[in-house]
Amino acid sequence: MAVASIYRRGFARATAGIQPLVIGVALALVVLGLIFLFVIPWVGIPVGIVGLILLVVWLLGFGKRAASEPQP
Repeated sequence: MAVASIYRRGFARATAGIQPLVIGVALALVVLGLIFLFVIPWVGIPVGIVGLILLVVWLLGFGKRAASEPQP
C-alpha cells in the first residue's frame, strides 16, 4: 500500500481528494449532457442539468468546512 504511506498520521485519508473529484464529475456530466443533447435529448437535458448543479455547488463551496476563528 504505497499510496497510503505518503500521508502522515492524523490526516483523513478518505477525504483527501474529494474536491477535484467533484469538479471532474461536474464537467464530465456537462460534456455528456451536451453530447446526449443531440443524440437523445430527453437524456441529455437532465444529465447536463445535474452537471451544472454540481458545478454551481462546487463553485459556491457547499460541503467545505467553515474556517474556524481562533478562540480567545
